[in-house]
Amino acid sequence: MVKLSGNPEEDKFMRSHNAKTLEGIRESRFEEEFYDLVDEFRYKIHPDYTATTIIWSVGQRQIRVKERKLFGLLTKTFLINFFPTICWLNEEKTEYEVLYSFDYGYEGSGVSFMGSNGYLKGDDVISVFKEQCLEYQIFMYENY
Repeated sequence: MVKLSGNPEEDKFMRSHNAKTLEGIRESRFEEEFYDLVDEFRYKIHPDYTATTIIWSVGQRQIRVKERKLFGLLTKTFLINFFPTICWLNEEKTEYEVLYSFDYGYEGSGVSFMGSNGYLKGDDVISVFKEQCLEYQIFMYENY
């Protein structure tokens, strides 16, 4: 959802910016990689955890992994956020690419940003996430 300012020129720019961001996301192959990751959380996650997916504004995705406790109580939610950023390649703003960053951490304790990865191409972000996130490896049933 685009937040409009009431200024027609700003509103036109924001609509265009968001449309180009969504187009860049489709071209970046992030969607395919992300939904493969979602399938892993759906089918390979250890039985002590549950995972849900949230789609925020203009391409931002979040996976929430909750640890199951006795009697069905849920505690400790681990958040994984993926953020798209449009990077303009020229001053005229006609050429661009969409790059991603991600962060993760436990809800309530502040999410730790993994700044070392910088911005990644859409088809690289999930593989870098899997390599860097120890918790991901713990959540997966096949590695338990």
